[in-house]
Amino acid sequence: MLGFGKLARAAFGSSNDRKIKSIQPIVDKINSLEADFEELDDEELIKKTDDLKERYSNGETLDSLLLKLLLTVGKQQSARLDYEHLIPN
Repeated sequence: MLGFGKLARAAFGSSNDRKIKSIQPIVDKINSLEADFEELDDEELIKKTDDLKERYSNGETLDSLLLKLLLTVGKQQSARLDYEHLIPN
């Protein structure tokens, strides 16, 4: 016989399953935007950063810009780490 906990998990999923399900739309959105950022070079990333700053100063909320900000910063950091071995100490 199934206990109540096992029955509830079978019907509703574990708490971890529910958390993953709740953030999956955000992950999907990031994945769909990521392709747009992969091909940007350093100058284009600077322009993208300036564009996002301008949009924020024109009244867009950080919530609406958050994913693009995260992708921009992540791409810039990734590029920096790729070149870090070339910088002498």
